[in-house]
Amino acid sequence: MGTVVVGIVAVAAFGLWLRQHDRFVREQQAAQASMDSLRLAVTVERASRAAEHARDSLASLRAVQAADAVLARARRSADIQADSLTSLLDSLGAILPDTMEPLVARITAQYNELQRTYERTLAAADSAIAVRDSITGKIVSFMTFDVSILDAQIDQCLAQLDKSIKRTNPGILIRVSRALPWIAGAYIIGRLTR
Repeated sequence: MGTVVVGIVAVAAFGLWLRQHDRFVREQQAAQASMDSLRLAVTVERASRAAEHARDSLASLRAVQAADAVLARARRSADIQADSLTSLLDSLGAILPDTMEPLVARITAQYNELQRTYERTLAAADSAIAVRDSITGKIVSFMTFDVSILDAQIDQCLAQLDKSIKRTNPGILIRVSRALPWIAGAYIIGRLTR
């Protein structure tokens, strides 16, 4: 009779352990599947973000280069015209009679004022370009810094999640230590029923 009770208790204990073990295995598999899904989502999001950043950066760079090229062509054209006009004014002063000298002086003074205005405008444009480049660099730097902090936090969260999943799937020694109370209980009940 004692052996039957021990057998029943052992079967019941084994059944309870097996049920608990199956629940742990299912939970561990679900957690691992969630972890794998999360890692994939993070990888896809990072790749998508990097591709979008590369596309946007390239488009912005091309737009800036195109605008700078238009400005450079306009400057070259203005410089050529200014050189031509300067030569024309110099030659005009040489061929006109002395009575026209006040007119040539006024035209030259107005032209020189126009040149100074042009140079101030160019300096302001160069300053605006420098400010634009500085602001763009700062924005990119801040964004890169913020994204790196967020990526580090996501990596840390994934590492913590991975550790917790590994804790739900313990090694053989921890499994044996968990089973020891059941084995000891079965042994004690077996000894008591003899």
